[in-house]
Amino acid sequence: MKRKINILPYFALIALFVACTGFEPEVSGTDESGRKVCPMTFNCDVNGFDNVLLKSPARANASSETWEEGDQVYISFYDGKTIIPGEATYSETDGWLVSYDGFLPNGTGLTCAVHYFENAIASNISVVKIGPETAIYEALDGQYAYDGTALTVAATLTPKTGRIRFKGTQNTYIRFTGITHYATFSPAVNTFTTSTGQLGTTVGADGFTPYIYGYYSNAENTIGMVGPDFAFTRDFPANSLDVGASGYAAIPTESSHNDWRRGLYIKVNGVECRLLPVKGYTDGFFLLGETEVTEEFYYAVMGGTTSSSQLPMSNISYDNVTAFNTKLGNLTYWNFNVPSSKEWQFAARGGNESQGYTYAGSNDPDAVGWYAANSNGKKHNVKSKAPNELGFYDMSGNVAEWVYNGGSYYGYGGNYIATNISIISSTSSLSKSTYNDQLGFRLYCN
Repeated sequence: MKRKINILPYFALIALFVACTGFEPEVSGTDESGRKVCPMTFNCDVNGFDNVLLKSPARANASSETWEEGDQVYISFYDGKTIIPGEATYSETDGWLVSYDGFLPNGTGLTCAVHYFENAIASNISVVKIGPETAIYEALDGQYAYDGTALTVAATLTPKTGRIRFKGTQNTYIRFTGITHYATFSPAVNTFTTSTGQLGTTVGADGFTPYIYGYYSNAENTIGMVGPDFAFTRDFPANSLDVGASGYAAIPTESSHNDWRRGLYIKVNGVECRLLPVKGYTDGFFLLGETEVTEEFYYAVMGGTTSSSQLPMSNISYDNVTAFNTKLGNLTYWNFNVPSSKEWQFAARGGNESQGYTYAGSNDPDAVGWYAANSNGKKHNVKSKAPNELGFYDMSGNVAEWVYNGGSYYGYGGNYIATNISIISSTSSLSKSTYNDQLGFRLYCN
């Protein structure tokens, strides 16, 4: 959106201080913090999303919203070399008063940046704390005039980000990643910090969540969403969070998920891994990796080498699994672990969709698993056998998988040299330091 500057002729604005501001010249002084205080004429519009005029100076027959008691803006005045930070507050009786640190040079056509925040978390002259539901409006090309007593600022503020909200059933709580939002603003240096962490929001009585303001965190414009008993991922159009863009997306369901892909897709260094939802477990909803962690995905996260291997990662200690999960969590903002033995068994049996099979997805071990009778003594690529009822591969055979139970650690599911790969089969009790090439792991997120 192209910004415009609304500047009244400066000779009309500053010719008479009283005429312009309604204040006596000697009002200028200092506040309780020692900052200089000056009355300000503020010729500023705020153009919001969808080009709606949100704020405007009071004028005859104006249909737009005017500035209200307590409204604040932050002004970064430029004197050519340094930034002079200012904080201006509107009063219905006194108009605008700006407090600032430094020395404002006299002149006209001087430059400044102006920022206005809706729903900021907290603010003062030093820092503004911003949340994902904070709307930010800015003018980086504002201008001001100052003659030692009368200050006039002119600018048009427009949105700094795009925004999106989600439509769904009232009181549905969702967590999601993929949107970067601004976290703080420092008027003294006119800079922002950002946050890319996991966000949470709830659908209100109107059927929508509050707007989330920000921009996509990755080049694919991907949002991963987890709800009370579901997980979905979607790649959005590139321009859907452009500056000033406003829209919504329906929260997906199992019966209607449109462009959303079922499951939580995690991508690191171009390599993707999918987690599928497991609902109906007595201790709560969780997500589990569609496959055992592959060598390709392991090295994409941990570095040191690159690989395109679809073999399951194995010969890995529990401590190294923990290090992997920690690093992956830091990269993606989801929390990973290994499942408990009961959670693992519930998923392997097919959860609520269980058909009571002996093996994970079939009564025929050759249909779903690699084991002593068919593996030729080696592990095989993931997803080369059929999945179980929930879509999980290789939960019988190939490599066993780390689980925990009461402080001990086990390898569940049998492996490629095992003769028994039934759902409940497991190796003997393992310690954190006992592992071999027949033991790998699967991502778990609760």
